[in-house]
Amino acid sequence: MTYKKTGASVITIDHTEVDSNFRGKGLGVDLVKAGVKYARENHLKIIPTCVFAKKLIDLKPEFQDVLES
Repeated sequence: MTYKKTGASVITIDHTEVDSNFRGKGLGVDLVKAGVKYARENHLKIIPTCVFAKKLIDLKPEFQDVLES
């Protein structure tokens, strides 16, 4: 997963990818969860421009607190 700081308290997750040998094992979900944890620990909001990260964050009510509105 790649992200960049796009404001004083905002990060943009712009890409999530798992090697094809490891797909289907939930590693992409783990990456986004780690990004959410990082955002919480550092008082940041997330703008997910990565389609996978956006879908996951949108579907998980417990991740809504880090979503930049």
